Amino acid sequence: MDTAVASVASGFLEAVAVQPLDMIKVRQQINPTRNEGVLRTARSVVTEGGAMRFYRGASFEMASVVAGRATCWMCYETLRQRVARACGADRYPVAQSAVVGAAAAVPEAVVVTPFQVVKTRMQSQEHLARYASVRECVVETHRTEGVQGFGRGLRATVYRNAVWTGVYFASIAWVQALHLPDAISGFLAGAWAVLFNAPFDVVKSRQQNTLGPPQGVLSLLRHISATEGCTALYKGATPKVWRMGLGGAISLATFTSVKRLLGAGSSFDGIA
Repeated sequence: MDTAVASVASGFLEAVAVQPLDMIKVRQQINPTRNEGVLRTARSVVTEGGAMRFYRGASFEMASVVAGRATCWMCYETLRQRVARACGADRYPVAQSAVVGAAAAVPEAVVVTPFQVVKTRMQSQEHLARYASVRECVVETHRTEGVQGFGRGLRATVYRNAVWTGVYFASIAWVQALHLPDAISGFLAGAWAVLFNAPFDVVKSRQQNTLGPPQGVLSLLRHISATEGCTALYKGATPKVWRMGLGGAISLATFTSVKRLLGAGSSFDGIA
């Protein structure tokens, strides 16, 4: 129960804090032309609908982050403890964290994908006139694409989450050997992991934003590289680094703090 409470708390605080950065990230990722800078993109969002435009579709993004973080943290804690008992907690802690983190990201991806489909479409400038509300987006997606429409981009989400989470937890295991505060460890690990999963995130956003038949992951990676250049696979990287760095910091610091407040330790206490 303590792990569930800590997971939900960390997910909620993360979602509230980073929503504007997530909006900017998605807008830049799905844009097939040259992007403006982060500040200009932010100004265009404000001009379009005021400061609250950053929170268009925020209910599903928050539900996605809370549900995803809860699933990931609970799976990670359970698997990490089992692996530590089987292999020894001090034996290859970085490798253990990477493997367990990547494994925990798979059920997380399954949980968050339906929320991510709705969130991405609500954040897209292309769909502003099509969906007036989250409810309308859900109803219209189901009407035109069926239940399978909410699974659009699942494979890319699995790749994205497994890579990021594996690198994130492995980096925490390595960085915390320096005895840094949890927030700093989480920020460094979260920002660093973006360098490895950004292309899959661009593919995920484009697949979920598209209403027609989606291209496969590898096919879309090749198409983006061929038509926009390899650097396009890192569109939205700047806001994503800040979003995942801040998210990683808030998530780790909140999770460990709540666990300690409830009188329970976490696997990270053994790493530090």
